[in-house]
Amino acid sequence: MTQQISKYDIVRILVPNPSVPDAEVGDQGAVVMVYFESAVPVAYEIECVLPDGNNKWLGTFSPNQIILQQKAQVGNTEQV
Repeated sequence: MTQQISKYDIVRILVPNPSVPDAEVGDQGAVVMVYFESAVPVAYEIECVLPDGNNKWLGTFSPNQIILQQKAQVGNTEQV
């Protein structure tokens, strides 16, 4: 059984997406939006950020083009 991918999760690109030409297989990104149809996730808006903080790409991927790498730890942050 695969875990459901949610907003803020980290995913890895498995399949190239011609509509996101800068995205490469193996890139990792954060899910910034989940698109649903009849309560079923049908697409994910994903943002890939470079180590220097600049955006590498932002694009929409179908569930079969990505795989979950890490669940988000939302709400488990420490305030400074």
